[in-house]
Amino acid sequence: MLLTVAFLDVFHGDCAVTTFSEGGGKACIVVDGGEEPDAARRLAAYLKHEGVEVIDLLVATHIDSDHVNGLVHFLKSESAKANSWNKGKEGCIRYYWGPKPDPNWTAPSRRKAPQSQTMNFVIQSVAQNQELNKLVEKHILDAANIYYPSLQDMPPLNIFNKVRLELMAPDTQILDSAIQAKALSVSNLPYKQTLGKIASTAGRKRLKLKDLRQILAMNAEEMAKVANRNANNQSIVFRLTPTESRGWSFLFSGDAEEESWEMMRQMPQVRESLPARVLKVPHHGSINGINEAAFRAINPEYAVISVGQKHGLPDGQTLSLIKRGGKRRLFCTERNNSQDHPGPCRQKRRCLRKTPSDFRSIRFTIDTDSGQERIDMFLVDTKRGEIEITGGEIWCPENIWKA
Repeated sequence: MLLTVAFLDVFHGDCAVTTFSEGGGKACIVVDGGEEPDAARRLAAYLKHEGVEVIDLLVATHIDSDHVNGLVHFLKSESAKANSWNKGKEGCIRYYWGPKPDPNWTAPSRRKAPQSQTMNFVIQSVAQNQELNKLVEKHILDAANIYYPSLQDMPPLNIFNKVRLELMAPDTQILDSAIQAKALSVSNLPYKQTLGKIASTAGRKRLKLKDLRQILAMNAEEMAKVANRNANNQSIVFRLTPTESRGWSFLFSGDAEEESWEMMRQMPQVRESLPARVLKVPHHGSINGINEAAFRAINPEYAVISVGQKHGLPDGQTLSLIKRGGKRRLFCTERNNSQDHPGPCRQKRRCLRKTPSDFRSIRFTIDTDSGQERIDMFLVDTKRGEIEITGGEIWCPENIWKA
């Protein structure tokens, strides 16, 4: 069997494509789709190059825009056209795993929407998840194969003969609207305490409009953090292992944060399945994506960070944790050169990805019959649907980063 696992450079966001021999043909699993229309075009071009016309399993790990919105663009604009990857076939998905949509959800009006950019982003993500679910219903071959997986409500895992799937998280699925609702119910300081501090600082007992706005801003920031944490800890985490090769396993982690990893470590049946040779590092290398205990439990040989030019990611502490093992190999799809939020790699002279033309996707190829293994970098040509393979050094040579 020939197995390929490709982590696509889709700017800031996640997208991975697995293909393998199955039943005399080629099976395909797609995990997330990035955020931008260009990410959707890269995904479509890669599938076209690989000769994929049906996605056997489409996984949207959680509601964040940089994971699901690219899939919205992909199914809306890059699929079911005569010259598209699936050659105009509307039915192009066999199974779907994703975040659970609230069938009764409606977007809040502009007047009632919280005045917080990050909270508005959460509401936007819920809306995008709702749209994605409708598109999946349109493109799936059998609506009975739409699942919202959790450890309490397992989807069928034996849908392939040549690869084994193991679900690790979440423990339960909550409605996408509940993520928003939980955030809106949070205050970062008791109101009396907040009012007292502002009043004593301002030297007055009566509050002005700007004081109330300050309180709202303080709470909005905490609401945003809670919403982001809840969404991330709803990430679908699963391990993929070729049945004919025990030497390889791939752990797809979405944006799972520390609470999710601790849950996985505390459950014996899940903890036993954590070790993986390849880890898709959660949350784009953010420090809150994984802790040392979970990383030791996984003990990967290869770590792949899907990262773009946002939020100063990956974090230096995460990079140091990954490289602490000495022999562990680290690959990042991009080098964060953002002027506004530079990452710790910006000043690293030895980084292999110095310009946008050096930003690369990575592909693992395993031939279970011959035992041959190969790891390549490549660029995706979105116009011609071709990929350009690049040889040479691909792993990050750095060993020390500052926080």
